Amino acid sequence: MKIRIYITLLLLWIISSPLFLLAQGVPAIINYTVDDGLPSSETHDILQDSKGYIWIATDRGVSRYNGYEFENFTTEDGLTDNVVFRLQEDSKGRIWFQTMNLKLCYFEEGEFKTYQYNHIVEEAILHLNANISKYNSFIVYNDTLYLSFTRYESFKIDPLGQLKYFNHFQPNVNTHQIFVDTIGGQNFITALFNSNASDRTISITANNQTRHIQAEMHSRLNVTPIDENHSLLHCPFYILKYSYDKTEPIKIISSFSSANILVVKILKDSSLWVGRNRKGIDIYRHDTLQQNILNNTSVSSILETEDGIWISSTDRGIFFISNNNIKVFKSNTSNEATAITIDSQHVYIGHSKGKIAVFDRKLNNVKTLAFKKPYKSNDYINSLYTDYINKKIWVNSSSNMLSSIDSNFEIKSYFVGYPFDEGHPQESAYSSIISNNKIFSSTKQGYVSLTYGQPQFIKKDFVFNYHKELQRLIFFKEKNGQFWASGIYGLSKVFLDNDSLSFKYLGDSIPDLSLRITCIAEKDSVLWLGTRGNGIIIYDKKANTSFINKEVGFSPKNINAILIDGENIWVASNSGVTLIKEINSGQYTFQQINSASGLSTNEVTCLDMMGDTLLIGTKKGLNAINTKTFQLNDTKKAPFITNVYVGDELVDTSDIELSYDNNSIEISYLTFAYGTGGDITYQYQISELDDEWFTTKDRTARFVALLPGDYTFKVRALKNDGNWTHASTINFSVLPAFWQTWYFWVAVGVIFVIIISAIAYNSIKNANERSEMNARIENLRQNSL
Repeated sequence: MKIRIYITLLLLWIISSPLFLLAQGVPAIINYTVDDGLPSSETHDILQDSKGYIWIATDRGVSRYNGYEFENFTTEDGLTDNVVFRLQEDSKGRIWFQTMNLKLCYFEEGEFKTYQYNHIVEEAILHLNANISKYNSFIVYNDTLYLSFTRYESFKIDPLGQLKYFNHFQPNVNTHQIFVDTIGGQNFITALFNSNASDRTISITANNQTRHIQAEMHSRLNVTPIDENHSLLHCPFYILKYSYDKTEPIKIISSFSSANILVVKILKDSSLWVGRNRKGIDIYRHDTLQQNILNNTSVSSILETEDGIWISSTDRGIFFISNNNIKVFKSNTSNEATAITIDSQHVYIGHSKGKIAVFDRKLNNVKTLAFKKPYKSNDYINSLYTDYINKKIWVNSSSNMLSSIDSNFEIKSYFVGYPFDEGHPQESAYSSIISNNKIFSSTKQGYVSLTYGQPQFIKKDFVFNYHKELQRLIFFKEKNGQFWASGIYGLSKVFLDNDSLSFKYLGDSIPDLSLRITCIAEKDSVLWLGTRGNGIIIYDKKANTSFINKEVGFSPKNINAILIDGENIWVASNSGVTLIKEINSGQYTFQQINSASGLSTNEVTCLDMMGDTLLIGTKKGLNAINTKTFQLNDTKKAPFITNVYVGDELVDTSDIELSYDNNSIEISYLTFAYGTGGDITYQYQISELDDEWFTTKDRTARFVALLPGDYTFKVRALKNDGNWTHASTINFSVLPAFWQTWYFWVAVGVIFVIIISAIAYNSIKNANERSEMNARIENLRQNSL
């Protein structure tokens, strides 16, 4: 009881401590449901097979996911029951299904097959009077089936259909008994209740070692190994850690008054994940509860793969947590982030409704600042700037125009009620230049300026102009101190004097710079210009421009922000965040990070860098990536061929031959990269047709009207480091028509020779006959004389 009270107090402390939770952030979690293609949101188990497919057991059949789409199977396809509880792959690559009716089946070579000894399974269940449930355990190893039931003994059926019951029971032992066998690298548990047991002692035997534990026996008792010396004993009520070294005390990891522990999983990083009924997952590190995720979810299984962690639930479909270390942070403001800036102590996130969320540098939300509404509309925060000299945060917004936040979080607005020109009672401010004792902020048609001394700002000014280069400008300062301005009509160079700004518009002399430019960044004295609709312009500040767009493999068209951190170029758009790396002059690799990778949404509005952490403002809040540990899924292997169609017929890939009059082929291929949203670049080639590789994001290549000959199709996938995977190949032939074969032409040649020879022979024969006839006639004439 004391232990349960202690654990309850610990849980209450963790739940009530927002700093404890928010400092870690919530891992980015992708949820797949019926809307994404699952047959049901009630899922019981999840498996990744040796090819790479993800299989999901549901109460409406099974589903197979390839990173692009779900393929669903039911009894109409050969399943023995639509309610599937457990999945397993054997050494032959067969996927086995434990169904509600316990009529086992498996998937092999593209079709479902029924287990031939299901009738023996039924006989054994009747003999044991066993209870069929989703908590049954089964293993298929070396064609032998092992089945275990809660509270009952177990049995196995060998490849010849021989049935054998396990009987570890030791009648002289006055305890409940658990036996742990290792079969094919998996634990096979036999739990035996002893009705004569006089105490609460459980005897656990594994690897010829036995440990006695004082604990309450339960029908769903299980054992999970931690390492060579330690294991977990767990049931729906508790988790105990024990060692076979009897001098080491038993440790209670968790304990609950109600049965709500559904699954226990130890990950490669030694963290313990405990799935609970309607309580999500408790994550333990070093035997201490650290975090809870997916609260209000009933977790049924947890699977760790190279790409990340898959979670099935009985009420919300499946979840995927990519190993790319994206974190999501919540604030008390509206979720839509519009601007970010950082000072020595805090991170400021501007929002669309006139509020600024203030985080400490561990990303705990410590304060929310709300701006007054001088007008009815919300005060949209357009941009934020840090002024280290004056120790202020400058805010450009739609209603309050230019405001500041001091170190005490006091807000001051400078242009509310300012007597603007007639017809312009209020202006929005968009971006600022801070220089010496002047601050300039752009407006819809010009700019405002502040001149300040200590301690007050002493002069305000407003410049209103209809020139196109002054409309809604975004300012940028180079490392050398040069200012630039971008806007609706393109790029201008900005010059400062004591009291005003002047502009040199470049769009007239360089047409590419007349496009709408939304943001500016600098790399190696070259400007990177984000555009609205045309990707990125690279400008060398002379007269040379080039584009990064779809033609070079860059998909986003509308750029919201560009941040350059060393060799990493981070680009925000409505397609997520793209990491660009230049591998050679003018050659780039692109890694797309989007909602399928774990971002809150694809609509990314702003970026900033805090040490090694990339801060990502989105329409659904703040996300963060540790750039040192971040890696977008790079477990991609060589693609494999999924289907080959000749004409409309699916053919075996082992020996493909096309006839001369059916000489079109369609080849489908696939590589697995979960967490990328299917954003994978492929290249394929048939060297007999073209030495060049064809780049595509499609998973199908089609070739028509092929000439007779032998062909080799090659396909490969692009990895994140700019290298390509090894190429997968498939060979096929197009057979010639009979009149295109060599033997046909040899036969034609022989016949031609025969015909010519016959003609020649007849000609010679006729000539000889005529010559002989002429000779006879001549003889007769001579004789007549």
